Amino acid sequence: MEMKGKDGDKNHLSPFDQNGTQGKDGRISPSWRPSSAKSSRVGDEEEDTGPRFRLYDKRSWEDQVQKEKDAQRKLDKNNGKAVAHLVDGELKFEDDEEEAKKTRDPTLQEGNILPDELSEVFTVDYYGKPLEEIDKYIKDKTFVAIAPRFSNKYIHRFTATKALGCLTPWNPVRKLAVYIATNQFFDYLVILTILCNCVFLAMPDDPASETAEYVFLGIYTMECIVKLTARGLIINKFTYLRDPWNWLDFIVIISAYVTIVIDFTSAPSTGEEDGSVFNPQMLRTFRVLRALKTVSIVPGLKTIVGALLRAFKLLFEVIILTTFCLMIFALFGLQVYVGILRQKCVANVPEYNATPSKSYLAFYDEWMKNDANWYQDGEGEYLICGNASAAGSCPSGYTCMPDIGENPNFGYTSFDHFGWAMLTSFQLITLDFWEDTYNKVIRAMGPWNVLFFVIVVFFGSFYLINLMLAVVAMSYEEEAVNTNREKEEKERKEAAKDKAKKEAAADKAQADKEAATKETTKWKPPKEDGKQSNGTNNNKDSKDSKVGNNSKSGTVTVNGKPLQNYGKGRNPMVKMPSKDSGYSVQSNVSSHSGGSKDKDDPDNISLDSQSNPRKADSGTGSMSHGLNSDSIDKKTTTPIKPFIKQDSLANVSSSGIHLGDNDGDISTKTKSSKPPPKIIKGEESTGRNEPGTLVDRNHACMGKCCYCFIPWLRLQNLVFIFVSDPFFDLFITLCIGVNTIFMGLEYHNMPDQLVTATTVANIVFTVIFTLEAVLKLTAFGKFYFSNGWNNFDLVIVAASWIDFALADLDGVSVIRTFRLLRVFKLAQSWKTMRVLLSIIMSTLGALGNLTVILVIIIYIFAVIGLQLFRKSYTEDKFGGDGVPRWNFNSFFHALMLIFRILCGEWIEELWNCMRAADELCMVVFLPTLVFGYFIVLNLFLALLLNAFGSESLKGSDDNEEDDKLALAFGRIKQFCCCCCNRFKKTPRTASVGPDDLDEEKQIGMTDLDNDTKDKKALANGTLKANGINHDKGEVDKAFDAKRDKFSDFDAARKASKAKDSTASNAGSTSKAGETKDKKDGKDKDGMTLGDEANDMDDDDENKETVVEDCLPGFCMKNHALWSDFDESNFGKKWYKLRYTMCKIVEHKAFEYSILVCIALSSMSLAFEDVYLYTRPELEAALYYSNIVFAVLFTIEMLMKWVALGFKKYFTSFWTILDFFIVVISLASLIADAAGGEDISAFRSLRTLRAFRPLRAISRWQSMRIVVNALMLAIPAILNVLVVCMVFWLIFSIMGVQFLSGRFYKCKDASGEVLLPSVVANKTQCLAMAATHNYTWVNSNINFDNVLSGYLALFQVATYEGWMEVMDDAVDSTEVDQQPSFENNLYMYLYFVAFIIFGSFFTLNLIIGVIIDNFNALKKKYDGSALDMFLTQGQKNYMNTLKKLGSKKPQKTIKRPKARGCLAACQAVFYDVAVSTKFDLCIVIVIFMNMIAMAVDHYKMTEYVSNILDILNILFTTIFTLESVIKIIGLRHHYFRQPWNVFDFVVVVVSLVIILVEAAGKIYLR
Repeated sequence: MEMKGKDGDKNHLSPFDQNGTQGKDGRISPSWRPSSAKSSRVGDEEEDTGPRFRLYDKRSWEDQVQKEKDAQRKLDKNNGKAVAHLVDGELKFEDDEEEAKKTRDPTLQEGNILPDELSEVFTVDYYGKPLEEIDKYIKDKTFVAIAPRFSNKYIHRFTATKALGCLTPWNPVRKLAVYIATNQFFDYLVILTILCNCVFLAMPDDPASETAEYVFLGIYTMECIVKLTARGLIINKFTYLRDPWNWLDFIVIISAYVTIVIDFTSAPSTGEEDGSVFNPQMLRTFRVLRALKTVSIVPGLKTIVGALLRAFKLLFEVIILTTFCLMIFALFGLQVYVGILRQKCVANVPEYNATPSKSYLAFYDEWMKNDANWYQDGEGEYLICGNASAAGSCPSGYTCMPDIGENPNFGYTSFDHFGWAMLTSFQLITLDFWEDTYNKVIRAMGPWNVLFFVIVVFFGSFYLINLMLAVVAMSYEEEAVNTNREKEEKERKEAAKDKAKKEAAADKAQADKEAATKETTKWKPPKEDGKQSNGTNNNKDSKDSKVGNNSKSGTVTVNGKPLQNYGKGRNPMVKMPSKDSGYSVQSNVSSHSGGSKDKDDPDNISLDSQSNPRKADSGTGSMSHGLNSDSIDKKTTTPIKPFIKQDSLANVSSSGIHLGDNDGDISTKTKSSKPPPKIIKGEESTGRNEPGTLVDRNHACMGKCCYCFIPWLRLQNLVFIFVSDPFFDLFITLCIGVNTIFMGLEYHNMPDQLVTATTVANIVFTVIFTLEAVLKLTAFGKFYFSNGWNNFDLVIVAASWIDFALADLDGVSVIRTFRLLRVFKLAQSWKTMRVLLSIIMSTLGALGNLTVILVIIIYIFAVIGLQLFRKSYTEDKFGGDGVPRWNFNSFFHALMLIFRILCGEWIEELWNCMRAADELCMVVFLPTLVFGYFIVLNLFLALLLNAFGSESLKGSDDNEEDDKLALAFGRIKQFCCCCCNRFKKTPRTASVGPDDLDEEKQIGMTDLDNDTKDKKALANGTLKANGINHDKGEVDKAFDAKRDKFSDFDAARKASKAKDSTASNAGSTSKAGETKDKKDGKDKDGMTLGDEANDMDDDDENKETVVEDCLPGFCMKNHALWSDFDESNFGKKWYKLRYTMCKIVEHKAFEYSILVCIALSSMSLAFEDVYLYTRPELEAALYYSNIVFAVLFTIEMLMKWVALGFKKYFTSFWTILDFFIVVISLASLIADAAGGEDISAFRSLRTLRAFRPLRAISRWQSMRIVVNALMLAIPAILNVLVVCMVFWLIFSIMGVQFLSGRFYKCKDASGEVLLPSVVANKTQCLAMAATHNYTWVNSNINFDNVLSGYLALFQVATYEGWMEVMDDAVDSTEVDQQPSFENNLYMYLYFVAFIIFGSFFTLNLIIGVIIDNFNALKKKYDGSALDMFLTQGQKNYMNTLKKLGSKKPQKTIKRPKARGCLAACQAVFYDVAVSTKFDLCIVIVIFMNMIAMAVDHYKMTEYVSNILDILNILFTTIFTLESVIKIIGLRHHYFRQPWNVFDFVVVVVSLVIILVEAAGKIYLR
C-alpha cells in the first residue's frame, strides 16, 4: 500500500521516525505515536490515516547504510565521548546515554506478538512482506515481517544483508521465501509432518516406515532450504544457524543424509545388528529429536521451554552441589566398601590328596570358583557375609571368603570403581530399592555403617533432592510473577481504553440528552378550574387535585400524599419521564392488579429501564413523564428491586404516576379485570418468580412458532420453582449417596438376590437422574447448558442408557464406568470436593503447555529406547528368567517403562537393560530421570502447590448449593422441632459474642452498607450494631469486644485475610474464658501477643507466680466454706505450700531435671530387645531403673497437682499426657509385681511406655510449634483424605468391575504359576490337585470387593509392591480362567490414570495443607498476624528492626603491621591467606585430589597403587602448607571460622593416616 505526497514521491512511513520533516528525497516521514492511529503532518496537511509500516526496498537499505555511517562519523568526531552542554545549571547531553545503551525494545523482539498500538494500524496487505525495522533501538541492518499465527500477529526479524551472498531483501526469490517461511499454513504443514513422522517413528519395524522416512526428509529439507533462502546461513544476526532450534533441525537433517550415505556405501545388511563402527543405528536415533521441532513452532511451548531453561540455570548450582556431594559419597564408598560385596559363604574345603594331574592349589581354586559350593538363601541369592565384628556370619560348614564371584544384582551393585560407586550412591539418594544395598553392606561390614546410609538418605535425598523442588518452585514463582505483571499491565491498558471509550460514550449521551431536553415540552398537570401559575397548582386547588403541590412544604402530592423532593433547589413540579423512557413511580398504596405494598420501602421508586428493559422499549407513544434519573437523591433512595409487578394501565395517570386505591375515577370493570402476565427475559430474572410475571428462559424462536407459548411458560415456571426448591437438591444428593453405596456393594461371588437388587437400584437411580435432567432442562431452558454440572449430568444419563442398550454385548463394559462419575455429582453440594476438583482442573489448564512438554519428553526417550534396544531384549541374554515385562520391544512397552522411570523406579530396569545392551542404557535412563523426574515433575508439583491453599478449604467460598442444603436441613429441623422454642431460629439482631460463632461468620455478618450506617450513627452520638442502638458510652465496650475478638492469633490471621472484615460485633460480649485470657494478655497457646517462640523462656523468669484454684468452678460455689478454710491456719499453711510448689515446678532447674529423667528413661527403653533375657544383669538394671523413673514421674505429678490444682492440671493437653504416661507406668509395674507380665494385654500396656519421649515436647517450645502445626493441619488433612477416598472409591469400584475374581491362579507345589497351556481353568486345576498337588489360590492383594480394591490402590499409590498388582491385572483373563502373560496389556492405562489423578494430584495436596499450616504458624509466632493493626510505615520499621536484630557483626581480621621481621613475614602470609588467587589454586588442587581418589579401584596393580600413594602424600603436603600459611597469617582468628577448623581436622587426620600406614609397612618388613 503506497501513498503519494505533494511532490509525487511515495510517502514512506516509518514507525521510528521522530519528527515529521520532509527529507531531501521529497519523502515525508510523519511522527510516530504508538497509541494513536493518526499522526500530524508538517504544515497544513490533513491528519494522516495511512499505515505506519513501510515496505523494505533498496532505498531503505541505503538509508540504513547512511545512518550507520553518520553514527560512526559522529562517534569518530567526538572520540567516543558524549557531548554535553550546560543548560539552566544542568548538563544536557546531546544523546541520551540511557537510550544509547538500549539495544532493543523488549516488546518488539523476534517471536513476540505485535503490540496492540502497532497492531491497530497494521494492514493485512503487509502480511509476510519485508518491512522496515520497527524497533528504533536496533542498530543492525535488519528488516521485519509480520505474519499471523494462532489468531495473533507475530514479529519475524531478518538480516538485511544478502542471504547466501546473493539475495537482497527486495529480491523476488527471497521475498517469496520470506513469505513462505512466515506463513502460518507453512507452519501447520510442518507440524502435521512432525506428528505423522512421530507416528512412523513409533513403528520402526513397519515396512512403510522406511519409505515414509524419505518423504519426511524431503519436506524437512524443503523447509531448511526455504529458511536458508529467507534468512541466510550464519554470518549475520537473525540468520538461520543463529537460532538454536534451527541447529536442532540442521543436525537432524544432516544426520539423516549421513545415515543414507552410510546405508548405500556399506555392505548389504544381513538383518542383524553387526555392531560395526559404521552402524547407522545411533545416527537414526537423532530422528526422534524432530518431535522437539513443535517447540520451535508453537509459541506457547517455546515460552514454557524458555521458563524451563531459566529454571535449569537456577538448578545448575544445585545440580553442581548435588553432584559434588554425590562424588563425596561415592569416594567414601569407594575407599571403605571396595570389594566387600564379593564376600560369600563357601563350603569348607574337604581333604584332598594331591595327585600329579591336579595340585592342591588348583583343586582349591576350582572349589572356590564352583558356584555350587556357595551358600544360597531362601530366595536363591548368594548370601553375603563379613569377617568384621558384628557382621553377618556364615552357617556352620561354611566359611566367609573374599573375592568370590561377581557382585550382587548381576554385578552392577558395588563400590569397586568410581563409576559403579557413583551409580550406587545415586540409587541411594533417589531411594529406589536402596534397602537392598543397605542390607548387603550392613551384613558385610557391620551395623555401625548405618551412619553412612543415614547421612546419604537424609542429606542427599531429603535435602538435596527436595532442594531441586524448591529451586524449581522458586523459578516458577518468579516466572508467574512476571507473567502476572505483564497480564496486569495489559489489563490496565485495556481498562484505560475501555474507560476512555465509556467516557466518550457518556459525553456523547450527555450531549444528546441536553439536546433532547431543550426540545421537550414542559409537563402541565391537570386542574379543575383551568387556572395555572408558572407550572404550579394554586393552593386552593391542591386539595381537589390528584397530583398537586403543597405550597408550604414545596412537595408534589399524589392522591393527597406527598412525594419526596428529589434534588436541592429543584422546582417541585419536575419534568417526569414518559412511560416510553421506562421509568415509573410506584405509590405507597397497593395497585388494583393484586400488587401489594412493599413493606420495607413504602415510597419505593422503581427504575424500570434498569429492571425491565422490555418495558423501556415497549413504545406506547404516551406523553407521560417520570422522575429524572439524575435528580434521585442517593441518600433517600432505597435499593432498586429489579422486577416489581407494575400496576395495570387503568391505574396509571397521564403523568406516569401510579394512583392509589382511593381513586374514584377507576371503574369496577377495570378493578375486576385480570391483566395479562408480564413476560421477562431469563437474562433479566433474579432467579425468583415474582407474582404476575413469567420468566422466558427459552430460545427466541420458540415464542414465534409455539401456539401454546403462555401455558408452556406457566408450566416451565412451575417446574423451575420445583427444581429450585432445597428439598429437590437434598433428594438428589441423597440419591447420589445411596447410588454410590449400591455401586460399592458389588463383590466377587455375590448372591443372585444382591445382583438383582443392584440391577434394580441401577435402573431406579438412572430413571431418577434422567427425570432430574429432564426437569432441569424443562425449567432452565436454554440456560441449562450454560452450567457445566448440568452438561456433566446429561452425559452421565446418556451413558447410562447406552449401557442399558449395549448390556448384552461383550467388550463395552467400559461404558459402565461412566456411571461411576455420578460420585462427582457430590461436588455440587460438597465444598471441599468442589474446591479440590477446581484446583485439579485449573492446574490442568495452566499446565497445558507443560503437559505437552512432558509428553514430548516421554515420547522422545521412549522412541530412543525403542530405536536402540528393541532387538536387544532376547531370551538368551536373560537365561532362565525370560524376557522381563518392562522392556523396549514395542512402543507401548517403551512408554510404560519411561512412565515407571518417571515414578522413581529405575534401577532394577536399568540392570535388566544393561544385561541386554551394556552400559549404553544409561544414555536413556539417567537423562529421563534428571529431566523428567527432577525438573518437569517437580515443576508440576510446584504448580500444583502454588494453586493450592488450605485456606480455600476453610475460607468463605459460599455456594448456592451449600445454602440450599442448609436451608433444606433447617426446614426439616423446624418441622421436627416446631414446638420447641429453643430450636427456633433466633434473629441475627441478637448480641453475639466473638466465640459464639466461627471467626469467618463473625467477620462476614455485616456488609459494607451496614458499616457505612454504623459510621453515620457513630457521628450522631450513637452506634448501631447488629440492629441494636447503643449510646455513645457503649462505643468503648464495642472496641473492647473487638480486642477480645482478636486476642487469638488465629482469629487475627483469619481476619486479616478476610476481605470484608468489619467491626460487626461491636456490641457483643465475650465469654468468661476469653475475658480471662485477655486479662492475662495471652492467647489460646499460652503466649502473649508479640512474643516469639524463642522468647518464651526469657519471659518465664519475670512471670509472677499465681496460685490457681485447686478445684473447678462448680466445686467452689460455697464461697463461705472456702473463705473460712482460707482464713484458717491450715488454709494459710496450705496456701504457702502450694505457692512454694508453684515456684519449684515453674523453675527452669526443675524442668531441666525432668527433661534429663525423660531422656534417661527413653534411653533405658531402647536397651530392651529380644535378647534381653540372655543378659540377666542388664534386665535387672532396667527393671529397677523403670521403678525409679516411675516413682520420679509420680512425685512430679503429685507436686504439680499441689502446685497447679486439679482444674489447671486436667485442662492442659500436655499435663493430661503426662498423667496418662504415669498411669501406664504404674499399671505396668503393678502388673509385673502381680505376675501378669506374660499376659498379652499387660505386655501391650508396657509398650505404651514408649510415649515417654513425648513428654519432652511440652517442655520444648520449638517442638511444640511443630506439633501444633501438625495438629492444626489435621482438619484440613482429613478433608483432603476424605476427598481422596472418594476419588479412590471411583477407581476401586472400577477395579471391581474390571478385575473382580480374575486374580485367581493355579500354582504347583513349589508356588510357581502354571502356564495356561498346562492348566486352562479352575476346573482342571482342582481336578489335578490330588495327583499333581496343584492349588487354586487368589492373590493377597486383589479387587474382589471395594475394600480390597482400596488396599490394592493404596499399595499402587505408595509404589511399594505395585508391580505385583499390575502384573496380576495385566495377566488377567476371565473369571475362573488361568491367567496368561500380558493377556490384558492395556490394563496398564487404568493404573497410569490412577497414579496421575488418584495419587499424584490428591496425595500431594496433603503436602500443600501441611506447608500452608506451617507458614501460617510461622507468621503467628513471628508476630506477622499483627500486621493488620499496623500502618505500612510501622510494618517497614518493624521489619527493619528484625533484620538488624538478626544480623551479627563480623569482626574483621586486620593485617599485621610490619614493624619487625616477624611481623613483616606475618603480613606476607596474611596477604597470601586472604588472596582469591590462593583460594583458586587450592580449589584446583582439591579437584585434582578428587580425580586421583577416583582412580582408585578394586584389584589395582601395585604400580597404580604406588602412584596414588605418592599423590596422596603430595596433596596432603599441599593442604598442610595451606593450613600453616593461614595459621601464621590469620593467627588465632584462623580457628574462628568453622571451615578452617574442618580443614585443620582433615589435615591432621590425613597426616595420622599416612604415619600409621608408614609405620605398618615398616613393622611388616
